[in-house]
Amino acid sequence: GHSDGEPVRAAATGPLATAGRGAGLSLPGHVAVATDHGGGCRIRVSTDLGTSWTTVADLGFGVNDLVWLDRGGTPTLLAAGTKGLYEIPLAPGAVPIPNLVDAQQPDRGFHAVAAFTDVRGRVGVAVAAEAAGGIWLCLLYTSPNVSTGSPPTARRSAPG
Repeated sequence: GHSDGEPVRAAATGPLATAGRGAGLSLPGHVAVATDHGGGCRIRVSTDLGTSWTTVADLGFGVNDLVWLDRGGTPTLLAAGTKGLYEIPLAPGAVPIPNLVDAQQPDRGFHAVAAFTDVRGRVGVAVAAEAAGGIWLCLLYTSPNVSTGSPPTARRSAPG
């Protein structure tokens, strides 16, 4: 099954949400879940409406939210977790990639993540930080860049 008795913490369904002209991938039948195994979360994906499941990542921390993203034609999950924002490409041999959002607090936790495509086909990502840490928005989400901060053009909206 999708959870093997583990509680589901987050779920995301395809297709990708897009605006305007329908840019992005169409992922009918795709479902992703994050399940809590006590020492962290497993990310499982189904491409057949939940008939079969594949574990694509086993993370050593909790995951609060998932969203699908198109990364150059590769279906990719963004996972908002208690230790940061991670990108999980659905490609053979892929591993979770940390996305440094806040250089001042690299392991900042996040409650929620949302992705969108504007009418020009540009992808944007927004994440909501834990502990009233604000909302982070990146309008031209291109690739994780751990050395300089990723998303590279992320801006923070302070709480309150």
